Amino acid sequence: MSAKPGCQFWALLLHRSTDTNKKQTEAN
Repeated sequence: MSAKPGCQFWALLLHRSTDTNKKQTEAN
């Protein structure tokens, strides 16, 4: 399974985005 660097970056970005959303939800 050879994934392009872009795919890894995208997955990381989505993961971080979800993490931030959870923190914002908890803050509210």
